[in-house]
Amino acid sequence: MLLTDKRIFIFFAHPDDAEFGVGATAAKLARQGNEIWYVICTAGAGGTHTLTTTPSELVDIREREQRAAMDVLGVKEAIGLRYLRKPGDGDSPSELVEKIMRLIRQHRPDIIFTHDPWRRYQLHPVHRMAGWAATEAGYLADRPWYFPQHIAEGLEPYKPQEMYLFGTREPNYWVDVTETIDLKIEALRQHKTQLGSRVEPPWLEEFAGWVKGWAAESGKRIGVDYAEAFHKVGDSDLYI
Repeated sequence: MLLTDKRIFIFFAHPDDAEFGVGATAAKLARQGNEIWYVICTAGAGGTHTLTTTPSELVDIREREQRAAMDVLGVKEAIGLRYLRKPGDGDSPSELVEKIMRLIRQHRPDIIFTHDPWRRYQLHPVHRMAGWAATEAGYLADRPWYFPQHIAEGLEPYKPQEMYLFGTREPNYWVDVTETIDLKIEALRQHKTQLGSRVEPPWLEEFAGWVKGWAAESGKRIGVDYAEAFHKVGDSDLYI
């Protein structure tokens, strides 16, 4: 059955992570009449190898790039938490868990997507951190004694119906994105600060081939041209 009229939140570390991990699926869900929200845990101020752009300038540019990518995919809104990871922070700092749990209780999404924090050899600490925080918040948000100040503010306990992890090495769920794979590529093209000349001619065809090749490998698992792979947590009756 067609999944429709659901509120779906995608929690990720930096601008561009959602497009890489779940971009074609987000476009498909938006086309089907679902409400897609992005929650960006950091501002992406460290996403450069050059000294010519300051962190504050980069944040402004990346926000514009993210908005442009959202327009391509049909994402309704983005919430920027601008969490600043500090040396010594654990994998899921309680401050970030609280922020995410607050959003879950406030907006009550049916489904959430986030990074797979259990992926082996996941070297990026902020990807791990965002995934840990989002999975922890999503799992515990229906328990009133986690951040009880939310209850005092009128935010009732609530648990999303389903959770999907992207960037996983242990997929157990695949989504046919044959009709939206080109939208994923076009959305990725908006992130020029991160992808540079790879998303412009003459290298664009090679980049698109790489994205489609990755999706084609996932597509083989379910007999379609292109798919995105996830680890689906839980046994709900929701099917994308």
